[in-house]
Amino acid sequence: GPRWGRALSRGERRPTDAGVPPSAFRLRHSAFAFTLVEVLVALVILSTGIVVVLEAFQTSLTALTRTREAMRMDMLGRGKLAEVQLRARADPPAAPVDSSGLFDGEDAAYAWSQRVDTGAPGENTGGPVFRVSVSVWRRDNTGGRRTVELIVRSPGEKAP
Repeated sequence: GPRWGRALSRGERRPTDAGVPPSAFRLRHSAFAFTLVEVLVALVILSTGIVVVLEAFQTSLTALTRTREAMRMDMLGRGKLAEVQLRARADPPAAPVDSSGLFDGEDAAYAWSQRVDTGAPGENTGGPVFRVSVSVWRRDNTGGRRTVELIVRSPGEKAP
């Protein structure tokens, strides 16, 4: 029958522990279970990793937005530069010309300014040579300013 309440004699083991040393229970228990401290440390490490990844993602999105904005301003500036170049070749200005305006349609958030200087520095060709400068920026003054420049020669001029 069961041996409840009776003290074990020296070297005697309970039937459920037969053949297993007492230290085996402690090792098996600690090898398969996590303490609360271990779980909390793991959560802190995991949370830190997630925060780092999310910050990197946010930085990447910000850089992408700035790059897209700069490319759009460059495209608008080059388009305006082509218009000014055609006008300067067709009707060469006698004096420097400054003008500015707003884009329309889907580009209404942008403004532009242009300057056409006669006689580009260092040029001595006898014919019309112009330095054309176009700047584009957001009307709400975010995203900086992009400027494109070009030296325009009249159609009869030869490049040096």
